[in-house]
Amino acid sequence: MQSSIQRVFDPRIRRARFVMVSKMTRVYGKTIENLRSGNRSLHVQRHSKFV
Repeated sequence: MQSSIQRVFDPRIRRARFVMVSKMTRVYGKTIENLRSGNRSLHVQRHSKFV
């Protein structure tokens, strides 16, 4: 009984951990992209203001 419960539960924990990690990496990648694009747009705005 105990071993069967562990067998069913362990993969779930592993999958949940994997999902969490993938979500974190996805969010992190998005923030990095936003920062890069934000910096780019700031540069463009600055140049357009000067011109």
